[in-house]
Amino acid sequence: MESLKFNPSDASTIKAMINQYGFDSMCYVIRPHDLNNPLSMIKKLSKPFNQYVKNEKYALCLDERSKLIRQHYYSFLATKSIDEMIKLSPYSSFWTGHSNVESMQKIVAQFKNANNFNCSLHVRLPLDEVPEWSGTFILFSDQEAQSTLASMKDNYKQLETQLMLLNYQLLNQYYYQLTPLINYACISEKSSEILSLLSEDVCIDDISNTLHISARGVGYHIDRLKDLFEVKTRAALIKQGIKYGIVKP
Repeated sequence: MESLKFNPSDASTIKAMINQYGFDSMCYVIRPHDLNNPLSMIKKLSKPFNQYVKNEKYALCLDERSKLIRQHYYSFLATKSIDEMIKLSPYSSFWTGHSNVESMQKIVAQFKNANNFNCSLHVRLPLDEVPEWSGTFILFSDQEAQSTLASMKDNYKQLETQLMLLNYQLLNQYYYQLTPLINYACISEKSSEILSLLSEDVCIDDISNTLHISARGVGYHIDRLKDLFEVKTRAALIKQGIKYGIVKP
């Protein structure tokens, strides 16, 4: 996984903002809502989320610590079943030590100790473009979990409002790297390039020359994308590419 970087001034502002709520590091990703069927709107890509995250290319991380936590967490999740993933989600009570399942408590405790944090908070904010996905902030704290999460009862709405504004900013800057179809390698880089050129009204022969593949190969990629998105025309295909962040409008 490659960490996308905030510019220094934005990073300082964001760090100061989350510090107010007891958190000291953060990362941002675009996530599907449904772990069991994360790309349900594209039927031919629907499979469990742990089959996608192992291919993750990018995350927007505030610092090196949050990058390492995320790498560790998702490499760990990629080996787990859906039921285990849900149990180990930072949404779960396992993360605050309330679980009665001793073995899972031990796993989570080991993970937190290895990564030097006591609690995390996920804040999911909807995407207008794709309602099945959300911009997700994962905040980490090395403070005592109960006191940090208890303070959220009074301050969560204020934090959510600030993150909502930040969400719009980050989507404008990073949507085309973090969109799940690209970030989880659901579509090949070559197919993405062909669709982008197609949206610019580049003809098949010119696409072929630009990408150094045969015209027949270009047609194959286009037909495969049409089949994937269940559309019949190139115009409809380009529209889907814009919606899912493969093509810039």
